[in-house]
Amino acid sequence: MSKSERTRHFIGVAEAAGRTAEAQTFAAEIVQLWPDDAAARNEDAYLQLLLGASDGAAETAEREAQVLVAREPWNWSARVALGLARLRLGKKEEALAVFRDVRATGSEPPGALAVRAAILAENGYEGGARGDAHNLGAEHLLPEERALIAPLLAD
Repeated sequence: MSKSERTRHFIGVAEAAGRTAEAQTFAAEIVQLWPDDAAARNEDAYLQLLLGASDGAAETAEREAQVLVAREPWNWSARVALGLARLRLGKKEEALAVFRDVRATGSEPPGALAVRAAILAENGYEGGARGDAHNLGAEHLLPEERALIAPLLAD
């Protein structure tokens, strides 16, 4: 197993254990080793956003994710990073626009759907957001992703 594969494996293990900060540290290590790895940069940015990245980091994440979405329009990981960056920057309508042209098929990562539900709620689509959040459950989400949908799960 190469170092890249090992590091990606550790990211997955840390995420599965709900250790977001540790996963972000591993993602940042991959970015240091392979700065041209767009997927690693996107994962690092997403995890930073979940952990409360600064406005500067959110702006950088927004720019990079926008380029990745333009190159790979069906890349849900890029879309979720872009949507979350915009949400963190207070651009809720622009965050919603990220998901306007794509449909969920059931194969999306649960965290992506949690972010989408939070964005729907922020834009006044409370019913749809609640339905998505209830369908998701919380078992395969990072703690920060669960926090995004917690208000939607309250009865």
